Amino acid sequence: MLRQLRLARGLTLATAASRVGCAESLMSQVETGHRGLQPWLATALDMVYDTGGTITALADTTGTGPSDNDDGGHGATDEVVLVLIPGRRASIPVSRRELLAALGIGAVGGSLLGALQRALADVVPDEEVLAELEQTLTGLKAAGRVMPPARLIGPLTAQVALIEALRRRAPAPLRDQFTVLQARYAESLSWMAEEADDLNTALYWTDRAEHWAHICDWRAMVAYAHVRRSMLAISYAGDGLAAVEHAQLALRIPRVTARIRAMACKQAAYGYALAGQPDASRYALDETAALLVPSDDAGRHDLPGQNSVADADLMAIFTATCDVYLGAGDRVIDSLSPRMTSIGTGSQRSGAITAAKLAQAYAHAGEPGLACGLILSALDTAATVDSLTTRSELRRALPTLARWPGRDDVREVTHRLAA
Repeated sequence: MLRQLRLARGLTLATAASRVGCAESLMSQVETGHRGLQPWLATALDMVYDTGGTITALADTTGTGPSDNDDGGHGATDEVVLVLIPGRRASIPVSRRELLAALGIGAVGGSLLGALQRALADVVPDEEVLAELEQTLTGLKAAGRVMPPARLIGPLTAQVALIEALRRRAPAPLRDQFTVLQARYAESLSWMAEEADDLNTALYWTDRAEHWAHICDWRAMVAYAHVRRSMLAISYAGDGLAAVEHAQLALRIPRVTARIRAMACKQAAYGYALAGQPDASRYALDETAALLVPSDDAGRHDLPGQNSVADADLMAIFTATCDVYLGAGDRVIDSLSPRMTSIGTGSQRSGAITAAKLAQAYAHAGEPGLACGLILSALDTAATVDSLTTRSELRRALPTLARWPGRDDVREVTHRLAA
């Protein structure tokens, strides 16, 4: 991630090291993983790369991993998250379990967040702090495209705790803005939990995003929470009809932006395709295309949803996904193959998911060798970024690949996906 940040800013190792005030060899060793990222260097890189504390948040996560007596990392332990205090190099430990419980009922009681509240007593929840928190979210979302999602859950949760402590003291004109930002953090946490294969936590953060959106009357996020549940119905259960029902709930919410309605129609199209209803799927896709026509909300990055794929590729991906769910091969290959490079450049995770769909298309087209090659490559990427969605999509190819049980590559793919 550090290398991508540096290259995105057009800096050589020597230039970045000079601006940070360290040896070029140290920068190289940190980027290649041969040396750890020390807090002082993380803070300096945040200033040079203008990443709003993202690098510091990712570096300062000692103690946020699962404890020795946990349940496999699914949120039932008394872990802590380290909350960085804006404008300082200090951090305050907060009980993750107590925080999640308090956020669930919308109340802060007892000793929960007491130390954090005291540490923030002289931090003014103004527009400058709000902008810094938003910049950190942008950086953490970018990190989520190239890093394992479990690595992001601690820093994202810490930011939610920070916003919760600040928004209660924010002046009335800014309070809604802090609440909107908190909902956006919750939405990102729902994605990271889903990709980390933790359904309960994904649903928890989806519920929190919807709750905070209701508080500030942010209808786009209220509707998008139903879109997220539709996605979870597909990634966890492959239940097309449940996906359609959640998408329809999103569409019933009045005065929602065209883009969010397009995402709901797209989910309905996916659901109908999985349920084997091609006509209904095609109709929903047509509705999606009509809603994605450039409008006032086109290109906005403050709307719910992932923005790692260019709009020019979205409809092609949506259509190809429905086609592959319906058993198509050649036309999906023709559509997705030329786009693989651009999609993978925007996000490793999106690239792996799209490769998984392309592998299904090759299997449907009677090309098991090409399908297996893509699956093995996607599995390697999925291991790097840890993507449940990628694994779910890859497993959809298994019933088709079962037509070639004698092939060594089919047996290898079957074994690896089972594992």
